[in-house]
Amino acid sequence: MWTSRSLGMHAKPVVVLDPWDDLAGLRSLVAGLAEQGFVRPGVGDHLVWTTDVDAALDAVERGLHLGGAVGAP
Repeated sequence: MWTSRSLGMHAKPVVVLDPWDDLAGLRSLVAGLAEQGFVRPGVGDHLVWTTDVDAALDAVERGLHLGGAVGAP
C-alpha cells in the first residue's frame, strides 16, 4: 500500500497503529532512509504514526474526505 501511494496510484492515508511502540525501529528506519538519501525526501510524510485507535480512525476519515483519488496529494 505504501509503494502504491508513493507511485501515485492512490492518495489514501497510510496509518500505522502502534499502541505498544513495537514498530519504533521501523519508524526510525524510514526516517533514516530519507535522511541518508536512499529514498526521496518526504516519502514518509504521508505515513501517520499513532498509538491511539481513535487517532488512527480519525486519520483514515480525514484521508477519505480528501478524496483518495489517483493523483490527489
